[in-house]
Amino acid sequence: KENFSGAKYTSTRLASKNKGDWQYGRFEIKAKLPAGRGLWPAVWMLPTIQFHQYPNTHTNSEAWPFDKPFHLLLNIAIGGNWGGKFGVDDSIFPQKMEIDYVRVYQ
Repeated sequence: KENFSGAKYTSTRLASKNKGDWQYGRFEIKAKLPAGRGLWPAVWMLPTIQFHQYPNTHTNSEAWPFDKPFHLLLNIAIGGNWGGKFGVDDSIFPQKMEIDYVRVYQ
């Protein structure tokens, strides 16, 4: 919680884009995420994690977007249209996200 460029809070993210991009593999992340109204901590793979399965027709990347590199993104968002929909609880600060390790297996 701090005033910065007209905002009441600052947040951060750590992205591996163009530094660590993987086309296939397994990822293990051990992290302690902060909690509280208005916080939105996340561990992402972009493009994101499987929610539907369908066969690879081996046509092109529009039909099969998964044969491309993915990068990792770790972040804490504060407030905003989604995480702050019900406001931000100022009594929860300070907060932190602790990353023990990130492991990538290819």
